[in-house]
Amino acid sequence: MIDVNEEAARVLDTLPYNVVYQSPEKLAALPAVSYYTLTEGNGFMADNSGVSMVAYIQVDVWSAVPSETAKMAAAVYDVLTAAGWHRDFIRDTAP
Repeated sequence: MIDVNEEAARVLDTLPYNVVYQSPEKLAALPAVSYYTLTEGNGFMADNSGVSMVAYIQVDVWSAVPSETAKMAAAVYDVLTAAGWHRDFIRDTAP
């Protein structure tokens, strides 16, 4: 089984932003991308052992400039999909 957080960090670290686990402690370090595992489990079992896994991570983009978040989100999408990840849900909570 792979470490989902380690794999996410490896892919996200290619971005030109500060990449942090969970959330940025210092908002002065913006723009930033944060991530963490929401869930993970067996995707397929054979002979009582996991053959594949399913994992969901949450990725957030942080910026002091609201218009920058769309550009950041597009960059996150590009690097993750290029690495074989799939987006399942997106929500923009900005007003």
